[in-house]
Amino acid sequence: RDGRHTLPFQELSDDEFEVFCFLLLRLEYPEDDIRYYGNTGDGGRDIVHRRTTPNGGVVRLIQCKRYEANVGIVVVRKDMAKVWVNVFDGTIPDRPDEVVFYAVTDLTNPAKDLIDSQDRWRQEAGAAIEDHLNKPVSEELARHAAEWWPNPTSEAALSLTERARKRTPLIEEFFGVRKVIDGNVGDVTNAVCERVL
Repeated sequence: RDGRHTLPFQELSDDEFEVFCFLLLRLEYPEDDIRYYGNTGDGGRDIVHRRTTPNGGVVRLIQCKRYEANVGIVVVRKDMAKVWVNVFDGTIPDRPDEVVFYAVTDLTNPAKDLIDSQDRWRQEAGAAIEDHLNKPVSEELARHAAEWWPNPTSEAALSLTERARKRTPLIEEFFGVRKVIDGNVGDVTNAVCERVL
């Protein structure tokens, strides 16, 4: 692994990647309220980070995406539709101020374009939400989808790696490699006898 620029996140399961991100945030922001939802019918929120700032509080909703290749627009569009619907209907009770995608290895350029542009999302929102709900979108929900914009951003494998490098025990816990010496009973017996003699 020497010389790698990013941690081998592909070796983790989806759940392990979410837990890694949760623990990284807990180490970085020990005073903040950070909750991990995981596979609990999360409604599109893997992690919720309530940050305390000088101007009050900020609620960050974090989606963790670990794929073998870059995360595409289809996945991001689907997750955005889920979050927008669940904020609208109250499934997610705290309206996030920010939505962040932790995307490994990264987002594709079309996916980045979608989260970078509210106008682009407005063009996609109706169809994306209709696909999510499997029914027509109400006027109120369409208005919410067009107006609410929680400044979506993303962090890729390189950024997550740089943050984790300041937390060596976390890297060891998830990516540490232990050397195992394999031997049979005779090998062990001989080694013990030599040591005793």
